Amino acid sequence: MLLKNFILVFFLFIFSMAEENNAMFGLKWKMSQQQIKAIGISIERINSDKNLSTYKTYKLPKPISFGESYYLVFDESELVKLGMYSETIENDPYGTKGKELFERIIALMNKTYKLDKTYCTTGNELYEESDEFYECLRYKGCGMWVATFSDTNKHIIVELRGLRRGTGFLVITAESNYFDNSSEKYENLKNEDDSKAFE
Repeated sequence: MLLKNFILVFFLFIFSMAEENNAMFGLKWKMSQQQIKAIGISIERINSDKNLSTYKTYKLPKPISFGESYYLVFDESELVKLGMYSETIENDPYGTKGKELFERIIALMNKTYKLDKTYCTTGNELYEESDEFYECLRYKGCGMWVATFSDTNKHIIVELRGLRRGTGFLVITAESNYFDNSSEKYENLKNEDDSKAFE
């Protein structure tokens, strides 16, 4: 009986550890580029600087229906951040379709994650008309349509962004708990390189 209880506790512990490492879209934090390619995902490096490199893909193990592309940020060879760019929302001057998509995603994510804050405001500067929704989101200081969520192993941001009149897109970004360390490492490496300019 004692052995059975031990085995049960052990497997529950392993399961909880696996859950703690979940990122989003079917990926796990700290996966390497090679591990992601090994499960049949094609990724293309689009940027690399110091310890951080960004890859792009159009397919992930658990894609979202309106997702157009995904980006993955690695610290050396460990996944520490990821994001999704939606298909372009067009012919939507008042932001009706964008707001509906935003609200639908908030409701879905609220089943899994803790909603922290929402910042839904427009017309603060320059673009004040109701049919200038996306122009306003694009202009710094005019408005924002953002929600933040928290989880045990990540911080999530959902944001509507503007491209031009009547046109925008939705972004979902997830940063692992390791990302702060990765950013700090990046800044330290940048400072080291900058200091060499004075040698």
